[in-house]
Amino acid sequence: MAGSGGIPSLNDVGDCVGDYDMRERVEGVLERVRSHLRGDGANIELLGITEGVVTIKLTGGCMRCPMSQIALVTGLENALKEVGSDVKKVVIVRA
Repeated sequence: MAGSGGIPSLNDVGDCVGDYDMRERVEGVLERVRSHLRGDGANIELLGITEGVVTIKLTGGCMRCPMSQIALVTGLENALKEVGSDVKKVVIVRA
């Protein structure tokens, strides 16, 4: 929420920093996963993070295989929880 005159309050700035930090941690985990996916002609894109829900999109070979998507979501959720992020779940959006 903005303070008086439309200037962000200190709480707003803190929220932005926290969001940025979480996004950086999530991107770090995704980059580790990308190195494996690229070997199979696939990739992963972070679409957003809202209230602990990480939304991703798969491209390439893995997007056609439902089992790989299940394994990927489970693996990502576990890896993200290990780095201490506040991720509640991972959602894959189909292109």
